[in-house]
Amino acid sequence: MPALYPSDDAFEASSFLLVDDHPVVRAGVAQLLRQAWPQRACDEADSVAAALAALDAKRYALVVLDLKLRHETGLDMLLAMRERADVPPVLVMSMHDSPSLLNAALKAGARGYVSKLSAADELAKAVRSVLEGGRYWSSAVLDAMVGAELSQGGLPALAPREWQVFTLLAEGCDKPEMAARLGLSESTVETYRQRLRSKLGLADNLQLVKAAVEHFVASGTR
Repeated sequence: MPALYPSDDAFEASSFLLVDDHPVVRAGVAQLLRQAWPQRACDEADSVAAALAALDAKRYALVVLDLKLRHETGLDMLLAMRERADVPPVLVMSMHDSPSLLNAALKAGARGYVSKLSAADELAKAVRSVLEGGRYWSSAVLDAMVGAELSQGGLPALAPREWQVFTLLAEGCDKPEMAARLGLSESTVETYRQRLRSKLGLADNLQLVKAAVEHFVASGTR
């Protein structure tokens, strides 16, 4: 089966660490990662203790972490990693997309959050984004974030789609990527950006991106 993304020598220098207490899930995700990045090893751990021991023994490019482990949580892992120097970025992968859990994971240092219900190609996109130093939220998680913002009032008078575009702007997505992520045309994405600029009283897209980043930094989700 061909790789989901072409190999890049700059990204093949170290391994993945997959932390999940379900062997079947680990096997499926590990297979996907090895197909997409065939030159990378994918080590596995089924507990926080095993994962931390692996981090002590080896440097990793990325940790893919389930939030619900057998006798502990992925948040325990994230908090333990904050006490260490030179740790790899963490992409959370979970069945749970509640806003409170999402915020807790992001505040604890996660660089992305992908629902286990996501398609394989979305998980691969998330991994690629985090490897490149970015952040990533899957569609299901993005919807949960939007719902939470709207229920709390959020910024004034933003429709759900406008919130999605606003969130992706803070994530650093350009117009083509936003169109692909949201299943919209680029012209429709631009319409939403124009509406956001108008509602927020901003002169251009640079100011809009700055406002999006500052909003999520202030709210603790960036």
